[in-house]
Amino acid sequence: MTAVLAHTIVPVRDQDESVYFYTNVLGFQYDGRAGMNDVFAMICLNDSSTLDLRDSDEIPGLIHHYAFALGRPHFDRSFQAIND
Repeated sequence: MTAVLAHTIVPVRDQDESVYFYTNVLGFQYDGRAGMNDVFAMICLNDSSTLDLRDSDEIPGLIHHYAFALGRPHFDRSFQAIND
């Protein structure tokens, strides 16, 4: 059986800043809002997976780890944008 990631909820401090980062720095596409009262800002990773960004006041320093497999050109552009 093959499974694909449908979505994962990502706690963020500021949805607008996070949407900007995922779209303008990493190059993903914003797909609108979802959930009861539109609490999630959805970022498309591919045809079947989204990151659902949700405002959160989690403990400072709490680490969530997400790894993305990118082609080398996409990785290099993203790495450069993060360092600029």
